[in-house]
Amino acid sequence: MLNRGLKISIYSVLSVASFFACFGTGSSYGEIISSDRRIDWRPGVPGGVPVRTTIFANVRNAPYNASGNGSTDDHGAIQSALDNCPEGQVVFVPAGTYRITDRIRIPGGVVLRGEGSNTRIMGDTTDQGLIVAGSWNPNGEEARILSGHTKGSTSLSVSDASAFSIGDYIVVDQLNDPALVNIDDCTWVGRDNNARALGQIVEIVEKSGNTLTIDPALHYAFSAAQVPEIKIVNPNVVENVGLEDLYIERVGSWGKFNVWFQSTAYSWIKNVESAFVRGRHIQLSQCFRGVVRDCYVHEAHNYCAGANAYGISIYDKTSETLVENNIGYFLNVGIVLEGSGAGNVIAYNYLDDMHNCDAPDTSWLMADLSANHCAHPYMNLFEGNQVSHISPDFEHGSSSHQTFFRNYADRDSAGRTLYHRMPVDIWFYNRFMTLVGNVLGKQGDSVEGSYEIEGRECGGNEIAVYKLGYNSDGDCNPTSNDPQVLATLLRHGNFNYVTNSVVWDPNISDQDIPNSLYLQSKPSFFGSTRWPPFGSDLAPRVVSLPAKKRFDQLQSNTTDTVSPSAPTNLRAVLDPN
Repeated sequence: MLNRGLKISIYSVLSVASFFACFGTGSSYGEIISSDRRIDWRPGVPGGVPVRTTIFANVRNAPYNASGNGSTDDHGAIQSALDNCPEGQVVFVPAGTYRITDRIRIPGGVVLRGEGSNTRIMGDTTDQGLIVAGSWNPNGEEARILSGHTKGSTSLSVSDASAFSIGDYIVVDQLNDPALVNIDDCTWVGRDNNARALGQIVEIVEKSGNTLTIDPALHYAFSAAQVPEIKIVNPNVVENVGLEDLYIERVGSWGKFNVWFQSTAYSWIKNVESAFVRGRHIQLSQCFRGVVRDCYVHEAHNYCAGANAYGISIYDKTSETLVENNIGYFLNVGIVLEGSGAGNVIAYNYLDDMHNCDAPDTSWLMADLSANHCAHPYMNLFEGNQVSHISPDFEHGSSSHQTFFRNYADRDSAGRTLYHRMPVDIWFYNRFMTLVGNVLGKQGDSVEGSYEIEGRECGGNEIAVYKLGYNSDGDCNPTSNDPQVLATLLRHGNFNYVTNSVVWDPNISDQDIPNSLYLQSKPSFFGSTRWPPFGSDLAPRVVSLPAKKRFDQLQSNTTDTVSPSAPTNLRAVLDPN
């Protein structure tokens, strides 16, 4: 387990560095985006994903003796090795095909590592998750916040802190403010049937009497009128779990997740390929400072609406998590925020070819980047993603204060002829959205497109850059339009192919767009690729994203156009239906 004092020291250094990086002399970040819409985004594990070098066990060796032959049930062998592994060490699963008939649970402090796509875990379990970490426990002490609940605060005075300790992970939340939050039917996340939808997870790093010092700072000004409180997330949060370098596929007849992390902190999922889910490929529920990077999630057994083919889900107050450099392909939605918390960064991911029940003949442009699908995500950053369609929806409630920065949304999905042809669709009750420096649409839109659809009738096949304030993606009824979506929308320096121009907010004089809102320099995974890859201020405005290059290489290396790397013959044996 990572030393608590070391974590506090790291936080202090990062906070100072981030302050000067974002707000130092000459910074245009603060001038373009007002302080009520921005935070200090510093997601993920401080210092990056740890490199664990001590191998505790190779599961093929004694005493575990996994077969890796694709027919013997290897669950017991792998689980025994994980249960015996000391914290800070690795259980290694070498190349082979490992059939499992029960969930694999990774304990705290342990890394499960394969040998890349040559390590194949094929699950025909009826359990909800194939590979899991952490557990669900709704119990946890609560206390009223008396003061310190302002935006940017790191000190909370509470009614009684006796049940709280340094190192506890807590949710800071408040009763729903109807002026901002509308949960619709989203009652399955949050506390008290989601009566406290707006909240974030933080860590207690110091304690003095009834005063708690937290990290990170609060991302929103909680209101005394809405009775702000703290609650321990889970008495059994697990830390420093790693899942790395393997292929996983669900081949059974039932299930919900391929990878499911619940109540984890400082944990990561890296270079994992997940295929043919019956729900969500990767879900992080009530997690803190997680990382999902370099993964490839694709295809499902069912594409109908209802969480049947989701790629990566940031769920139920998960906060400060980094989702970076992933690929999502042939799904219902690529990346989705479902009742998440704040401070998450979704960056430099490539998402394409989304479907519904009529897959593979879907003619409707689906949302591959869903910034909201259950109330109430807020203060999250979407940067540098290459997608077809961005949409904070109102299918299950509201969201607010989301920032979309230097993304490329081309309203194209694998070249199919589509309806619902706009790169950005912000539904009813999604307020205070910010779009800066994005590239929207595709060549030719100027022939028949319009700049925005808002407060008027529209056609299902109409081209537009923005659709704003309607209560569904198919709705074009102006009487139900929410004018506050447009009234609270900030758009600055976005290029679109309808007007073939960069559109600036006339009230913002600064037109110097920063390279990033969370990075101080070019990340190493970009290699020789230009960074940033997209921007209205760049020439050319779009270059290939590293994740897109990786996807193209995967496609060129296979003759199986439906599933680029799944072992089709084995799947037919284990799941003949």
